[in-house]
Amino acid sequence: MKNKKIILIVFFTLLFVIIGIKYNIDISKNEHFIYEGIINEVIYKNENSNNTISMMFETGLDTEEYVEADSSVWPGDDYAFNSELSRCENGGNLSYNYQTKKITLLNNISDKCYVYFDVYNKAKIDNVTSNVTTNSITVNVSLIVGDYPISQYYYSINNGSYASSSSNSYTFSGLSAGQSYSIRVYVRDTNGVDSNVYTINAETENVV
Repeated sequence: MKNKKIILIVFFTLLFVIIGIKYNIDISKNEHFIYEGIINEVIYKNENSNNTISMMFETGLDTEEYVEADSSVWPGDDYAFNSELSRCENGGNLSYNYQTKKITLLNNISDKCYVYFDVYNKAKIDNVTSNVTTNSITVNVSLIVGDYPISQYYYSINNGSYASSSSNSYTFSGLSAGQSYSIRVYVRDTNGVDSNVYTINAETENVV
């Protein structure tokens, strides 16, 4: 009987320890710092963090040589985020959004990170035309292909979620007659790099 009590005590002690460890892990995952960089502006989600980011720009096409830029300088459309070289000293996770031009750093401790950008010939949308009916808008995309073929087209209406398609033509249906709509389009190449975002306004026909 005494041995059973000891076994039960050890069991419940281990159980509480495991639960406590799991709880702490879950909490630590939520206590991260988020860093977002916008053109000519830097925002720290946690002002008390000591996170710093160095911007590294390739000196020329395929040189594989990089120089550190001033913190106020952010990449233009001729650069692409290099996810393989970009890294943090303390294991922070970096990501880049081509549409918002923001870098996000996730980590639960202070970190020093290096963000690399390569000179890159990206696809560029140079025109989007529209054909309308009383309840639909069809857009057709014209673009200049960059170093890699196009893998997906992305379409959004009135700032809604993007719908993906393999076609350069897309129809928004079920719309209201005589209404103006804002449509945004971008493309992604087979290397995972996004183009510029092209915006047009189109108005459906009125009911006669």
